[in-house]
Amino acid sequence: MSTTHLGPRARTVKIERDENYVISHPKTITVHKGDTLQISSTDGKFRVKFKPWPFKEKEEPKGVENPDKVLTFKKLGHFDFDCFLTPPGAKRELTYEVLDGQPNGGNGNVGTKKAS
Repeated sequence: MSTTHLGPRARTVKIERDENYVISHPKTITVHKGDTLQISSTDGKFRVKFKPWPFKEKEEPKGVENPDKVLTFKKLGHFDFDCFLTPPGAKRELTYEVLDGQPNGGNGNVGTKKAS
């Protein structure tokens, strides 16, 4: 049984701090071309770097830093993202670190819409 995907879906990713680690919730996202993404954090100023850039908007060389930015998925296929966070009052940015052999970023896949 296949499902019908009717129109774009809005996705959110929250960047959080867990001691000396930067965590993405969710860590893995599966989206369709045309879905949107907005990134937020209540733990400080975030920066998220995507490899390769999966969006229709122009790539931001330092990564996505604006919580008001809404990005639209365009390029099909797998992507990874690395997360960085500057906690309030901190002088330096925390980076993702390897935890249990996995970087504390995330990954995803952009697929096409399926018809029923």
